[in-house]
Amino acid sequence: MTECKEQKRIRLAAAFKELLRQYPFHKISVKMIAESAGMSRPSFYKYFADKYELLGFVAEYWIMRKVDMLLEEGMIDAGIELLFRSILNEADFFERAFAVTGQNSFEKSFGELLEKRIRRLLAEAPVMPPLPALLTLDNLARYYSFGLTQSIKAWLEHARQGEVKDLIEAYMFLNEHSLSELVWPRREQ
Repeated sequence: MTECKEQKRIRLAAAFKELLRQYPFHKISVKMIAESAGMSRPSFYKYFADKYELLGFVAEYWIMRKVDMLLEEGMIDAGIELLFRSILNEADFFERAFAVTGQNSFEKSFGELLEKRIRRLLAEAPVMPPLPALLTLDNLARYYSFGLTQSIKAWLEHARQGEVKDLIEAYMFLNEHSLSELVWPRREQ
């Protein structure tokens, strides 16, 4: 039985995940990825434009599609918890992925994956309070995706202290308290 296009993309992604656990991103070539997946270098380009696109696919395939199932059922908190747990399960990989910086940084592409989902959630929200004139759904989606991305990145960079519940608690705290609420009580003392 021959593999379909999706199966070959998954095979390349799995090979890439293993390579990224062993080598820094900049040391991994398309040839290495293809050979690890049992393919030729030209075959790689049938499925991905470059290794940056492949990096985004890994996050999309291994995490976001599972999270999407919960979000589609309106289970937002469970979706966030699954997101954090999935990152925890693959922490070594994602720590190295977030180290990919520059124009095609993983942080940027991961944030865009989150932003797209959050924008959709906001657009489909049954009851949405009126937004101030300068605030759009795009702005809100960007704000919340940035917060999620930075929470995950900080947790990975700081020796992954605490458990998933601690990461969720920290993220929820940030969303439930405004800056002025946190600063104002100290000014009164």
